[in-house]
Amino acid sequence: MTAASKKIFGTGHASMVFYNEQWLLFYHRLVNPKLSKLREICCSPIQFNDGKPIVNVDAE
Repeated sequence: MTAASKKIFGTGHASMVFYNEQWLLFYHRLVNPKLSKLREICCSPIQFNDGKPIVNVDAE
């Protein structure tokens, strides 16, 4: 479901929510895996390409 990322690492569990006529993905990721194990909470819109969900997890 998520597009491949070369800079984001971490576990892959997440939650999808339909809110205000849009699907959103809530997830957490490591802030900087080289320096710490701290995580940040993220929310990204889910786009659809030929009916398949795509999420850009590299977006700032």
